[in-house]
Amino acid sequence: MKNRNAKLEEFAKIKHRSATIIFGDILQKLVDKNLILTVKFKLTPICYALCSHLKAVLFFDGQRIKTFYASVPKTMKNLKKELIIEIFTKITYVSEGAHKLKIEMNGVLPSGQTLGLTSAKEITIQIPKIPAISKQPLRKQIIVEKVRSESGIAIITPDVQKLYREMKELWKKELQALRQK
Repeated sequence: MKNRNAKLEEFAKIKHRSATIIFGDILQKLVDKNLILTVKFKLTPICYALCSHLKAVLFFDGQRIKTFYASVPKTMKNLKKELIIEIFTKITYVSEGAHKLKIEMNGVLPSGQTLGLTSAKEITIQIPKIPAISKQPLRKQIIVEKVRSESGIAIITPDVQKLYREMKELWKKELQALRQK
């Protein structure tokens, strides 16, 4: 296993200039104070073969909002298929007008090293005048409430990681109690 990881890291250095993700469309839907982004993308064969996770970073007007990880699906049918991630956000205290939204994604090797150049896509969103928002002081704030995906991609957010850690600790305690009895 160590030999395989070493070979993967060597290959990653050679293929450092390779793109790992090809973006499709980023669709936006604004309902009241909620913005739903649908990010469509495809994996390149290099990313599919070598990466265990995808790292995605969401920026709003140049400010990093959220970083999340998605596991790479391991079925061959997903290589040619367009994958989808939906990001549910709540916009509060955002001034009306045009704002830049950018998502950066890259592949992550099992060792934690990133593979290839970061693939990025930027869109401009129009925030209409919403009376409940415009009465508040104008400071930019966007909150990512939930991230969901289809096509076999599992999103790993910090809340989910915390839940898994708690479940694992509880499972260990139960096993230890059973062994003592």
